[in-house]
Amino acid sequence: MSIRINDLTHSLQSFRLGPINLAIDGDYFVLIGPTGSGKSTLLRLIAGAFFPRGGTIIIDGVDVTHAPPERRNLSFVPQDYALFSIMSVRSNIEFGLKARGIPREERERRVSYIADKLGIRNLLDREPNTLSGGERQKVALARALAPNPRILLLDEPLSMLDSNSRMEFVELLKSIHREYNLTVIHVTHDFEEAYALADKVGVIMGGQMRYVGDKEFLFNSPPDIDVARFIGYRNNVVDGRIMGLDGILFIRPEWIEIGNFDSLRGTVTNVIDSLSGFYVEVTINGNKLVSLARSRPDLGAEVGVKILKYNVLPRIERGGASEGNA
Repeated sequence: MSIRINDLTHSLQSFRLGPINLAIDGDYFVLIGPTGSGKSTLLRLIAGAFFPRGGTIIIDGVDVTHAPPERRNLSFVPQDYALFSIMSVRSNIEFGLKARGIPREERERRVSYIADKLGIRNLLDREPNTLSGGERQKVALARALAPNPRILLLDEPLSMLDSNSRMEFVELLKSIHREYNLTVIHVTHDFEEAYALADKVGVIMGGQMRYVGDKEFLFNSPPDIDVARFIGYRNNVVDGRIMGLDGILFIRPEWIEIGNFDSLRGTVTNVIDSLSGFYVEVTINGNKLVSLARSRPDLGAEVGVKILKYNVLPRIERGGASEGNA
């Protein structure tokens, strides 16, 4: 199932979205951006919750820009799940099937299949307000999958789950994408979540697409300063003059070694423990660099720093989405 978004624009009070241009073909596409960037607005425009001010939305060659949601062959799972609290789980899952006039026997077959797939058969006779966050999310997903859509839209699907449930859901969403042969658009503010799931990733900031492409390329070569800072708060974005270079440098923590080096010297000003090592902040002439080290240095120690790799970022974002391929 292909989606083509061409010069899409929309306005909400003082916020302006677009123009957005995007092509998605059967991918698990994750759209990331900070709060208020326009990612959920774009998702709702694709869903048909409201119509854009300009541009087009094409699904499998058909212009659905002003078509109602039921003509788009998609399902949308909002962040708050939007389950009917007075209905049982079974009735929630059946709701869209009844609206489409699907016979009772087929409805029961689909509910049974999806309940087994998601491991919620034991919940079918319960009401949503008796369920945990993870269980409610599974019910919302089951309701979305029951009509056999070709496109699945997910708005912050993991944001209300605990860490164990999040890990389970990452694997579940991967499995669903493969088994149902879906095009998925998944919105989140969490780059680690995007990295775990995406075939292709987009970054939206201030209503503009800043990047569309490969997640690994984005991870190592962000297109500008704002994106570099957004995708990792421990990423180093520093003035190149620290190394006698022009421009702004992007340096991942694992690209920096700490040891007895003479080229750059600094003072250890902070150390943060992590499962992968120690994030060590070294201050050099007022510039703070964060390295991922295997051993913990002493606070206040003078250390040498070796920069193994860096990328130069543009100082000014000129607009439009950068495209990346690893």
